[in-house]
Amino acid sequence: MDPLREYMRRTLEPHTNALSQALAAAWRPHAEQISQIVTETLLPRVEGYYQERLRLLADAWRPAFSRLWEQMAPAMADLQRWIEEQLPPNWQDADIEYGKIEEIVSRDSIPLVWVPRADIISAIMKVDSRDERVAILVDRGAEIAEDCLAVLDEIHQEDLLTRADFARKAIAAWRDGHIEAAQVLAACVTEALVTRYIGKPSDAVEHATIDWGELSLRRLKWAAAIGPLLQFYARWWPDKGEPPLTTLSRHVSVHAPSAQQCTPENCTIAVMLLTSLLRTMQEMLHEQQRREKEHADH
Repeated sequence: MDPLREYMRRTLEPHTNALSQALAAAWRPHAEQISQIVTETLLPRVEGYYQERLRLLADAWRPAFSRLWEQMAPAMADLQRWIEEQLPPNWQDADIEYGKIEEIVSRDSIPLVWVPRADIISAIMKVDSRDERVAILVDRGAEIAEDCLAVLDEIHQEDLLTRADFARKAIAAWRDGHIEAAQVLAACVTEALVTRYIGKPSDAVEHATIDWGELSLRRLKWAAAIGPLLQFYARWWPDKGEPPLTTLSRHVSVHAPSAQQCTPENCTIAVMLLTSLLRTMQEMLHEQQRREKEHADH
């Protein structure tokens, strides 16, 4: 098992349950078992003074650990809130298999952050091939379009408003069946967004090349958001006779659009990617502004 998956398994799953409740449920049987051992096993073997002391000890177990838990509960609740803040909100109610995240976002180039909704994520986590996952996205395209529009409504950074408006136009074209127009527009705006906030394609590829085994929880959301850029910027050399890429490609979408490139599958992913990156960049800008304000205040 890879380090990221093992770390997530030990610390987060199942993240839909309250961490404090899970720990309490895990501890109570042990406390009751200890009390039962003292009462049923030790007490019959001692007499007089020691028997009375053990009885008192047994009676003290439950209230003592209850008080301990009451003291721990606020800290555990804070930890739970911190963990939830590090995860994308659309993961909160999804059945996440953390060992599949790298495969889905980096190899399959399927966005997972901010969109789509939790039950769609759960569905694509349950299958093991890219074809199956992309088929789910196409089948649930109407819901994904709604998810994207809802996320775009959260965009309020002035620098992002025009691009968010173009994303809405791409969604409108997609909904009207103009997948070629929607995909090319989404790819162009994604390119402009990446150039503005990450850098040239080689910079984007460098950022999207992630050591998932060493990834911290704090960086997981960012890594999963930019992971699809790895395939989006896959190299293609037409002058060398290479066939055009069939998965979503910035190069092919912009410079050599074709029926093989402009497909319902690629259009869906292109709109999802643009939406996901826009919301991610807003969070990045918000964090930068917060730090600058704190610096100015001090």
